[in-house]
Amino acid sequence: MTINTVPFLYLKNNQAVKIDASFLLSWDSVNTDATSLSIEYQLLRNGNMIYKSLSTYGFYTNSKMNNKELIDLFYVDVPGSGAYTYSLQVRTTGFSNVQNTLKILETDMAAVAFNNKSFSTYLYVSYRPQDNQEKGHVAVVDTRTDSVVQTIEVGRGPGAVAKSPDGAILYVANSGDDTVSLIDTSTNQVTATLSVGSNPTAIVVAPDNSKAYVANSDSGNVTIIDHAARKVLTTVSVGNGHPFALLASPKSWFIFVATRLDQGGQGEVYGISVKNEQVINTGYTYDFVEVPQRNPLANSSDGQTFLIFQRNQFARFTLTESGDFTPIVPYYVKGWTSGIYLEGSDNVIYIMNSPVSNQLVKVRLIGGSYDGPWYLPSYRGQRHIALTPDQSKVCVTIVGDDDQFPGLQVIETANNDQSHFIQLPVANLVEITPDSAKAYVSENQYVHPVDILGYTALSAVYIGGSVQGMSAAYNTRSS
Repeated sequence: MTINTVPFLYLKNNQAVKIDASFLLSWDSVNTDATSLSIEYQLLRNGNMIYKSLSTYGFYTNSKMNNKELIDLFYVDVPGSGAYTYSLQVRTTGFSNVQNTLKILETDMAAVAFNNKSFSTYLYVSYRPQDNQEKGHVAVVDTRTDSVVQTIEVGRGPGAVAKSPDGAILYVANSGDDTVSLIDTSTNQVTATLSVGSNPTAIVVAPDNSKAYVANSDSGNVTIIDHAARKVLTTVSVGNGHPFALLASPKSWFIFVATRLDQGGQGEVYGISVKNEQVINTGYTYDFVEVPQRNPLANSSDGQTFLIFQRNQFARFTLTESGDFTPIVPYYVKGWTSGIYLEGSDNVIYIMNSPVSNQLVKVRLIGGSYDGPWYLPSYRGQRHIALTPDQSKVCVTIVGDDDQFPGLQVIETANNDQSHFIQLPVANLVEITPDSAKAYVSENQYVHPVDILGYTALSAVYIGGSVQGMSAAYNTRSS
């Protein structure tokens, strides 16, 4: 059945459309036995399917009589010029111990056109000269030709980069002079340079496009920038540690901050309210893997499940918009370092293991419990994990060692986790294009494009300096 429609959206050739949709399901279990419900939902453009997802919900034991599940969908479409109508459809594909009536209590859908010049065609790469006292640059790589088409001067020591959800602004953290450069992606010109805290190391932008957040490692705080006004709103303290990783919740409820204390890998995690800048401590000390530092934060697509990966424990919280953090019994593990939540799935998480492990980990969340873990073959030296925008592949960079070549591992999430390994000279970070067709792996002074549809390494692109950060599409996690 069709549950929502946005009719007659008119696009020009240089425009794309961002589609945000959600619907609230409700169903009743027959009794408290194991319950499952499988649904398929799809997005149509002018009656033709352009996106599809299959999800299963329920409980293995102790089913609730009445169940609700909020489903979110985010999709960027580049159809070319013309008039388009977008529709969202949903159907039941299977159920067990469920009464016949499936209700959709709420549904919402918005389609917004925006300038497409940079969103689908450019990779932005920050790099530094050998002399860190000199200004740094951002290289603009045309992903259609894999060539540098422009360089943009920014501040000293550029590192983390982040693109806003609307694709209009690229944020660049300049750790050498404690500033952030704002680049207008329609002109590829710096439009503002803002002073922030000491040693800015990570950036994210809230999904509602309202604010950007900069983690200042050496001043123990986070600078909040008004995205529309292009100015600093405020700076908030996040304890006595060094903030190094950020995560934006999908509902724009919170920005989560991981901090590192001075004692080895010990650290804390805070939530910053997007609405009012209130800072909430999750209340625990965590034991993060130290070197190299990885982003230990993840959350579900509905924003209500928050995950923290640490050396010997997988911590899990439920949360509400008002800031109620409720811990669930932790899952004791060994060496899990960073993971990604597969949105629109069966609550599946893919997790990097310790740097000396040759396995990845897969876990499924079920109510207050877990299914798994399942151990997937991988390689030693897992460095950075990322998910393609269409949710079809998990990409993991492998640093390698004396016995293992560096490269990129690509796992097909919808094909029994079939794995592919593409050997590369060096592999550090990975960034994926919005169309999920290419991955770019950072090397020392190069980025290496990989065709992740054909699983083939393409010719490396020389950048011109020491590569630090990359951005091709909006991401809710800092690298």
